[in-house]
Amino acid sequence: MKQNTHLPILIVGVPRSGTTWTANVLAQAPNSWMLHEPDNEKINFLSFLWKRNYHRMPYIREDSDEPVLRAFWDHIFNRSFLLSNTVLNHSLLHLTGLSKKRLEERIVSKCSTVVKDNGASNVYSSTEILTTSLSRLSLAHYHLKHRIRIIKSVHSGLVIPFISSHFKPRIVVLFRHPAAVVASCLRMQLADGNRRVFKQTKLAEDYLQPYLADIKVLDDPLAAMGLQVAIFHHIWEKQLLENPDWISISHEALCHDPERKFRQLYNSLDLEWTSQVSNYLRQHDVEGTDFDIQRRTSIEIDKWTREMTTEQIKSIRKGYELVPCSYYEDFNNTNAHIP
Repeated sequence: MKQNTHLPILIVGVPRSGTTWTANVLAQAPNSWMLHEPDNEKINFLSFLWKRNYHRMPYIREDSDEPVLRAFWDHIFNRSFLLSNTVLNHSLLHLTGLSKKRLEERIVSKCSTVVKDNGASNVYSSTEILTTSLSRLSLAHYHLKHRIRIIKSVHSGLVIPFISSHFKPRIVVLFRHPAAVVASCLRMQLADGNRRVFKQTKLAEDYLQPYLADIKVLDDPLAAMGLQVAIFHHIWEKQLLENPDWISISHEALCHDPERKFRQLYNSLDLEWTSQVSNYLRQHDVEGTDFDIQRRTSIEIDKWTREMTTEQIKSIRKGYELVPCSYYEDFNNTNAHIP
């Protein structure tokens, strides 16, 4: 199959950081196609198969020998892959009894047990064959052929160097205020707000050794959610210094001046801006609910200050300040951002 001449784009962020909105805006570019969380085993049948021996948010070193993960992402970036929003995918989840409750139970279990070795040592040939067959049956290869793939993920944030070294996508890292992230997770009752990523041995060895003593005694649920955001931000800040070609931007910056900031992002990614993009931004600048991509950008930046109590904010800060971050460092000021 002929490959795209335009490099794929990977958009990463923590859950509830605005990645869906950002990816949908970028997907308004001509000749593009968005893949919504293809690595989310809770909504994608093939992801469930490929990631059965991996943490929900796996940490993989750049030089790791991970043939399973490499084959998985090769399908997403370069080959056919079953799209999450297809009837076939929904039917497979239903027929195999993978209800949301059962999937969550499995995710909780593997996040507790998969802490040393992330995956298997060889590629699952049956999964490889099944992935190709189901993807072609769903006509995914037709939609993705010769398109710019815009891949949105909130579960691959700890795998970016590995992905970058093997597939060379253009990478956009999205930051958002920790209290805004936690407020949104609480509103949505989203379990991904705390997956105890620090339990992964190699991640702890590479980035968290000086802070582990304090992390291990943290027993406040909101503080634990703040800590997870801090861990991602801390790691990304270090990796961005080593990878100047990666693009970083904050959700707050996009909300403050959407058209100007998205135009800059389009330019950085060599995407063609059209009137359709401007119209899309205007049409979706309305109040939304749940997982809708509509958002009133003028109120998004400090929305969390009206939703959370002083005590909740202090708890989030307690976790966020355990690991040093330059992004939102003023949040660790005792008197900052208390509504």
